[in-house]
Amino acid sequence: MDTDWKTYKSNIESTLPIYFERLKEGADLEKIHQLESNLSIKLPEDFFEIYLENNGEDSEWFVGGVMCGMRMLSLEEIEKEWKSLKAIEDEFSFNSNWTGDIVPKGAIKRKSFDYKWIPIFSDNNGNYIGIDLSPDLEGQKGQIINFGTDEHAHCVFANSLNDFLGLINKQFENGVVQKGIFQNEEGQNLLFGLSVESHLIDDLKRMKK
Repeated sequence: MDTDWKTYKSNIESTLPIYFERLKEGADLEKIHQLESNLSIKLPEDFFEIYLENNGEDSEWFVGGVMCGMRMLSLEEIEKEWKSLKAIEDEFSFNSNWTGDIVPKGAIKRKSFDYKWIPIFSDNNGNYIGIDLSPDLEGQKGQIINFGTDEHAHCVFANSLNDFLGLINKQFENGVVQKGIFQNEEGQNLLFGLSVESHLIDDLKRMKK
């Protein structure tokens, strides 16, 4: 199992057990290859390592999600969300009018959506953290970026999925995450972002400024 993913699961098991319990069992290798074929992509090795261990989280509606309040998509949900994003772009051509910011400059293609952007984590409102398999000249294939309905500034959060998990794990280690945890009416620990009732994408953007 991937060490960074194992560490992340240990972190949420001890501090956010309701999130840990939502993780599904691993996917079959064949199904990951099928996703690659259906989307005409080649996924990085760290994706395989994580999804062979856990194929996203329960699909039942839930306020929040496994990744600091964002939902971890299953293979089936990744394909569904990707097809929806592609269909929207094919119909409305938002890329031709997208004028948002890129951080750092030259790392991400200046688009609303690229067919080689693979959603991994969702906020259930059309915004994603995902893998960029077609970076711009200054970027790195496999880098982790944000995109979606409300995302008018696209940022590179990490150079790989493993690096992204390492970044989040550091927020557990240095106590940042613990400050953002709050309890619902049932006394269960919840977390939206890296500060109290925030949003993970917004918090990561602030970290990159």
